[in-house]
Amino acid sequence: MKHLATILCSLLAVSSTVAPSMAASQGASHDDEKVPKTFSELEAEMRSKFPDSRRRAVKHLVEIGTDDAWEWVLRALEDPLGQVADEAQLALPKLPDERRWKLLLGKEGLAHDDPWVRVRMAEVVGRTTQALDARKLLRALDPRDPVAARTLLRSLVQKAGGNGLTDVPRRWGNELRPCLTRRKEPWLRAEALAAWFALDPEEAGGSVLDGTRDKSGHVRAAALLCLTAQDTRGVAVDGAALREATRLIVDEDAHVRWVAVECLGRLGTKAALEVLIARLGVEPRERIERRVVERLQARSGLFHRRDPRPWRDWVRDLPPSGGPSRPAQPPENRGDSVAGTTRLPITSDRLAFLIDMSGSIWNVRDDGTRRKDEIDVIVHQTIDALPDGVRFNLVPFAGRPVLWQDDGLVTASKRTRREARTWYDDLKLTGPGDFEGAVRRVLLDPEIDTLCVLTDGAPTGGRRWHLEMMMQLLLAETRFRPVTFDVVLVDASRAAERRWDVLCVGSGGELTSRTLKGR
Repeated sequence: MKHLATILCSLLAVSSTVAPSMAASQGASHDDEKVPKTFSELEAEMRSKFPDSRRRAVKHLVEIGTDDAWEWVLRALEDPLGQVADEAQLALPKLPDERRWKLLLGKEGLAHDDPWVRVRMAEVVGRTTQALDARKLLRALDPRDPVAARTLLRSLVQKAGGNGLTDVPRRWGNELRPCLTRRKEPWLRAEALAAWFALDPEEAGGSVLDGTRDKSGHVRAAALLCLTAQDTRGVAVDGAALREATRLIVDEDAHVRWVAVECLGRLGTKAALEVLIARLGVEPRERIERRVVERLQARSGLFHRRDPRPWRDWVRDLPPSGGPSRPAQPPENRGDSVAGTTRLPITSDRLAFLIDMSGSIWNVRDDGTRRKDEIDVIVHQTIDALPDGVRFNLVPFAGRPVLWQDDGLVTASKRTRREARTWYDDLKLTGPGDFEGAVRRVLLDPEIDTLCVLTDGAPTGGRRWHLEMMMQLLLAETRFRPVTFDVVLVDASRAAERRWDVLCVGSGGELTSRTLKGR
């Protein structure tokens, strides 16, 4: 359990649940369209050593839809490879058996021996159309299993929003209190506070205000997001969101400052924009100051950069309400764009480079080229272009991530750039690409605020495989510990580009796509 919590690192947003339309997963082969095989043949395929065969069998078993077929689909949740377990998870909301759903709230699902099955079932709860017993779900909320508990909290909110709960408790706070005590994991406490506020904002109001002064940055960030949501709905009357965002924009935790910038941008009043402008020139973190400019540009439709003087001139004539956001404009020049160059974007001074080394990167294409050759050029020139003083790490990944520096970020200098490049050139790593596992390992370093990803866009390994599910989960999991994803896709399909763009746009990053000659 402890190992799972380390790998997972956190689990994410009220909006994290994936729509049923995602059942069309990436990379489906023509075999998926064949007429379903006999049940005995599908049972044999479920025992196959080839994950794609098992995944196809899951799809056909769902189509058969008998009790015996659904038994195999449920077993597939235990599959260690994401492409099989994801397929089963996406199918489960279609399970029509009300009796079976009662069992899934117990040993067959939320109380399963396998921690990954518990997490997956907690995700499914938010997507099923079945009306579920709120008290039974709350009994399954185990703070000793923080990953599944965080996930179930988000699903509870989703079910409540869709009127999908029966036997709802009169006071949610009494039920959620075991997850809110100070001894519990900070990420779980943040998720529980956000869930309590979403389920009963009036009852949770006092605790939310207290949360803005909590010792945990996760809880402070969650509390501020709650206050801002309340204010933007026109419910708040005392200006608490503006007051606390103004205080937290100078917080010692850079991730809390990022959330404060986002909240002030959402408020959009003249006073909120003035606080953002006052941060220009004094914010010590590169990526946060860039975000301030992006928020101001989005609100104004203007192209000013980091000089606060033209922004002060602009805000002076605004009404107190600040006015609505302007139509989207080109963002601030965020640094070393890859367009027309062979470098990754450098938009932060605290970043990690995640470099895909999976088998498809090494494959020789029909024209004799390899994606790996293109990636090597990009990595070399990116390392050479790192400004002195930037703190960075290299994280190539295949079936597992391999960190250049296990102890954290290193300050860029002539010596460290040379050492990083030599280490990368000597690395021999291949296998199925586990992108999500690499992200979770990197996010254990609290200093990192930006992930620069270099990939062909088709991860094949690890516990997560379905791209849309993966992107939505990563966005939700990082809302109390914000991180920007800047992604460069090498020779990726248009469908993959659209899915990765969700992650980039949602995190405030940008997507660049490079097409190799001969594709």
